[in-house]
Amino acid sequence: MKSSRHNVEWAYFSSKRLNLAAVLLVLLFIAPRPINAEDICSREGKSKMRAVKVTEAQISTMCPDVTTQPTTSMPLMDMDDLRIDLSSLNGQRVRVRGVGLYMMNVFMIKKNYSDLSPMLVDISRLQREHQRKILKQCAEFMSGCNVTIQGIVGKVSYQNGIVAEKVEW
Repeated sequence: MKSSRHNVEWAYFSSKRLNLAAVLLVLLFIAPRPINAEDICSREGKSKMRAVKVTEAQISTMCPDVTTQPTTSMPLMDMDDLRIDLSSLNGQRVRVRGVGLYMMNVFMIKKNYSDLSPMLVDISRLQREHQRKILKQCAEFMSGCNVTIQGIVGKVSYQNGIVAEKVEW
């Protein structure tokens, strides 16, 4: 008799956990998408920031002038092409743009917000300021940060990934 009661309780507990997981997934899919940096840094976005008393110094930190950003001659590689050709690119420099996410002491880059296959990125060779900026701006689970990574394809935590040499915002 105890065995059947125990099975009923276990089945109830398991279905309750599955329902909770299903609700969480639905909430993640219907959650509003974060605002892109391009939207915030537009003329209209900057005027809205000024209206709520954001200082010019803060605006220039969030939205650096395009002319002050580093330029590079290395072309951008598509994330899908990088994934497909990853093993043949071992040891080569690549430059890829995507959504960066810092979570549990690991930095990853993915194609877009809904991409479920992030690629690991080793940021240990970046300047301390860039590492700190990644920690501050890319740790939000729902939004991450828009970032361009340049580095060498190699092993990152025992898997193929990118050893970052340069980051662009």
